[in-house]
Amino acid sequence: MEQYELDTFGRSHDIMSNFWNSCFDDLMSMAY
Repeated sequence: MEQYELDTFGRSHDIMSNFWNSCFDDLMSMAY
């Protein structure tokens, strides 16, 4: 069970990181 929770948490963290990275890239390209 713990392994499953760690897997899910790691995956959602990756998704959030990718989401914020793409948002940040969009903001940067609009700013310049």
